[in-house]
Amino acid sequence: AEIDRILGILPTAETARKSWEDYGEIIVCDTYEEMLSVADEIASEHVQVMTDRDDWFLENMTCYGAL
Repeated sequence: AEIDRILGILPTAETARKSWEDYGEIIVCDTYEEMLSVADEIASEHVQVMTDRDDWFLENMTCYGAL
């Protein structure tokens, strides 16, 4: 539902929807450490971490293009 909501308000929704359908994924982890490990292993160009520990991730993530 959240993805549909966001795609409904993005000016680039058509492109974003195609990218989401072809490449998008949601990964659910049990711990912050697991989130960090998975994110650094994937090393995505763009990373969105949904957490209450933004500063911790900013200080500890090393393999990304944009956070």
